[in-house]
Amino acid sequence: AVVAREWGLSAREGELLPLLVMGMSATEVGSRLFIAPQTVKTHRYRIYRKAGVGTHAELMESCPEYREIA
Repeated sequence: AVVAREWGLSAREGELLPLLVMGMSATEVGSRLFIAPQTVKTHRYRIYRKAGVGTHAELMESCPEYREIA
């Protein structure tokens, strides 16, 4: 929500963000959103780049609003 807007994420990237923070794999996210795992990986790369992070741990630290659900 707030973080997604601050980082300029697309609507789809905003959908993926909480799922990624929860620790879901690309296959799990893809199954849930009906997209290919490679597409999830592409979105994940773009989210990391826009967030200025390089790891899942850094992403979690940058998303306090999603940590409660993780």
